Amino acid sequence: SSLSSIPDDVASESQEAQEEQSRIRGAIFNRMAENFVNLFDSMLTPDDMANPSARGPGSLCTEKDFFMNMYPDGLAQTLYYSLVSAYPKSKENFSGEFPSKLKAIILDWTTGYQPYRINISHWINIISQAISDQDRMLRKAFQLKKKIDQRMENL
Repeated sequence: SSLSSIPDDVASESQEAQEEQSRIRGAIFNRMAENFVNLFDSMLTPDDMANPSARGPGSLCTEKDFFMNMYPDGLAQTLYYSLVSAYPKSKENFSGEFPSKLKAIILDWTTGYQPYRINISHWINIISQAISDQDRMLRKAFQLKKKIDQRMENL
């Protein structure tokens, strides 16, 4: 009889783990949404909201629209660069479709949709820069380790 209750226990633990993951994911998304709305709201003052006719070229609204249109791409690039920089030995995992999928996720999070085609061609310089930055940091770290080893030998 105790063996028959094992699947129920496993299913219960699995369900509890899924509920916990769902709760954590919800808390993260709520915080992201709150910060996004705060960012959006911080770009307009009450005077700007009261005077919609001032939305001509160079107005705050035009600047806000420009920024908010660029925000998802900038956020995706920032996350990508951070991942590539933080995990230099895993840079192979961050190539191929990864940048496009990351941008699609960020677009979904910030705009609520994913476009059919995602353009990251302007990321090429960032990707190569991130890789060269990593290589340069690894070379410097290796040179530093070599100097330390030499000094330790002289002691």
